[in-house]
Amino acid sequence: MLEHQLVAASRTRSELQARLRALLHDETERALPDPPRELPMIEHQLADTTFAAAAARRPELRARDAEVEARRAEIDAAGRTRFPELLLHARYDRAMDTPEWRTMVGAGVTLPLGLERSGARVRAARADLARVQAERLALADSIRVQVEIARARYRESTHELEIIESRIVPATERALASVRAGYETNRSDFFAFLTAERDLARARLDRYQAVAMVHLALADLERAIGAEPASLEEESR
Repeated sequence: MLEHQLVAASRTRSELQARLRALLHDETERALPDPPRELPMIEHQLADTTFAAAAARRPELRARDAEVEARRAEIDAAGRTRFPELLLHARYDRAMDTPEWRTMVGAGVTLPLGLERSGARVRAARADLARVQAERLALADSIRVQVEIARARYRESTHELEIIESRIVPATERALASVRAGYETNRSDFFAFLTAERDLARARLDRYQAVAMVHLALADLERAIGAEPASLEEESR
């Protein structure tokens, strides 16, 4: 069983290295650093994990907001073509022989003759605005769901880790101590002692996996709200 788990762990390690190389745009074959033997406990706490924080940070949502404003500007520009437009111009022409004629000032009026075309442009701009607003709303709903799921997953993973550390591991340690005392005094057999040892090993393995799940859940929550990872924040200081 341990040999099979070692093979599975090696496969997982290769997959993760490939994903890391893709994220880092690393096309070399250099070896990546070994993972730490002990994952540190998370002391970083996110100040704001609400949808409002995600809306202020997620670049794709800000891009949609900018697109909505651009479509509204297009509607205003299309609507102005339906009204007469006053044009003023001034220039100085050195080619004129008479100096008094070199300075020229003029005015003109643009008449909107194609009102149907102007109305069509306004309707098209409004339809495009409605499309962009619908896409923005769908994106906001998707981000809101991502934030809620990531926040619930983080709370669940931290709660699971707390239970394992405060209850399961201590209980298996006490059970092993009791069985060992009984085995040393010939009140329990070797199979019971071996089972207690295996239960403690599994409980400690569950703790390692729970710590990893907390790190993964925090990373998902940081991505959902658009926050910079704590490790990068520390490096930038």
